[in-house]
Amino acid sequence: VSTPKLAALARLADQRAWRVVMVGDPRHFSAVGRGGMFTHLIDTCGAVELDHIHRFTHQWEADATRRLRTGDVSVLAEYERYGRLHDGTPDAMEAAIVEAWDEARQRGESVAMMANTNHTVNRLNELAQQRRIATCELDPNGPALNLGRQRLLVGDEVVTRRNQRTLRTDHGVMVKNRDHWTIEAIHTDGAVTVTGRAGMVRLPADYAVEELELGYAQTSHATQGRTVDTGLLLVDGPIDSRGLYTPLTRGRQANHAYVVTDENQTAVDVLTEAIVQDWIDQPAITRRTRLEADKVLDPMLGHSQLRDDQQEVTHPDRYVGKPDLSSDDYETWQKINRSIEAAKQRQAAERSRSRQTPGIGR
Repeated sequence: VSTPKLAALARLADQRAWRVVMVGDPRHFSAVGRGGMFTHLIDTCGAVELDHIHRFTHQWEADATRRLRTGDVSVLAEYERYGRLHDGTPDAMEAAIVEAWDEARQRGESVAMMANTNHTVNRLNELAQQRRIATCELDPNGPALNLGRQRLLVGDEVVTRRNQRTLRTDHGVMVKNRDHWTIEAIHTDGAVTVTGRAGMVRLPADYAVEELELGYAQTSHATQGRTVDTGLLLVDGPIDSRGLYTPLTRGRQANHAYVVTDENQTAVDVLTEAIVQDWIDQPAITRRTRLEADKVLDPMLGHSQLRDDQQEVTHPDRYVGKPDLSSDDYETWQKINRSIEAAKQRQAAERSRSRQTPGIGR
């Protein structure tokens, strides 16, 4: 939930005397728009954490995801040992991930093919569709719906991109954003009949043209929250730890990363650089408090440093300063500053791992 929406929800909850419970993983992707409040609230107020992982078939992978979540770069050796990391040229990695996707489908598995940019997702969708045409699963000469660069065929796997309460399946379920469907028919008026877990529905032409797209591959953001049998991630550009942790925890049975590298790199080299990065947004309250804290603390730190330089302080740990704030303001300042300090500790740990791991920063 973005910060503006969370603020609106909090105001409404206050007016109605509701209780708001936030559930999620602060190491997943942040909300679209200004975010970071979930992490800020956890750092400031604490949270109840689940300690049992039920998703994964293999215990080693369940254990590995904990280490991946905390940015432990050494865990990449485990993924490599179990054959989960692949590297090569862009063309080779695109071919390999589509091959793996097709093999998983042929085994009857649910599979998520993911990338971190829309450009790469579009490319993978085209390759997947071409593969199905080549194997005669799709008929390119049959009814089709042209959507600019995409051409949808009967039998294609697609996703809807907008909630539409007036569109209901034969089971009475509304059409939702990110729902997965298979095209059953493309009608002469441009309408499209699709089936999915929610049932069957006929999408009118105006909705189909604007809100329907191929769904063989999706961005890692779009697959957040999904659980499938096999998760496949293509890494062909810069990502951070969330761009790695989130997609590599979608699959129950297996999660693979296909990493584009140059001749001097391996998959481990590229992912090591990614795992120590964190591009999470910081809420304005954290930034403002950091600035206010700096204004208060800078004179004290400067004075303490001067005394240290003059070797007049034998026990600097006994020097305690307190911001010149009211009691209520100081209590608030303390709470928020704990969030800042927690963020600083995470950043320091990441920098330490970066210094201790060969290859980072090259």
